[in-house]
Amino acid sequence: MAIRKICAVSAIATVIAAPLVAAQPAVAEPLGGWCPKSVMTFETNPLGMTTVPMQAGFNADIGGCTDAPSSDVAFRSQFNGNGSCNDAIGNLEGTLNWANGEVSRVAGQWHVPGGNPAAPVTNVLNIMDGPGAGGRLHIDQAPVDSDPLVGACMNGTMTHGRIPIASLHFN
Repeated sequence: MAIRKICAVSAIATVIAAPLVAAQPAVAEPLGGWCPKSVMTFETNPLGMTTVPMQAGFNADIGGCTDAPSSDVAFRSQFNGNGSCNDAIGNLEGTLNWANGEVSRVAGQWHVPGGNPAAPVTNVLNIMDGPGAGGRLHIDQAPVDSDPLVGACMNGTMTHGRIPIASLHFN
């Protein structure tokens, strides 16, 4: 008799738990690939030598990716933070628009060391959804191409530039 009650309770628990297990969100497969060097451009409100609130867009078209949803990807993003020609730090939200039509949304803290000569940096963004969701995107940036920006930085009118990318990799 006790065994029948235990079996009945187990069967009821299984029926109740089944929809809960089925309702769990799917986790994307992590990306383990990388993309080779490229160039990222940026557009910003005018910057000079004094730190000011900053809004910018960072963009890159990258080819030759391996172990990724496609070999080509467009990185498009919006940055909000504080910056000058000597340094910029804030938050970035963007997308990886894969050539196969899939989109990964990324977000996180973003730092661009400035100055002349500028320093390299690796920014790490969380992959929020799309291919690689739950993983991270590492963008290895070479120093900002600062030589053409010196005059504009000195007079507070710097609005765009280039940052070489050493590589992108995922984990």
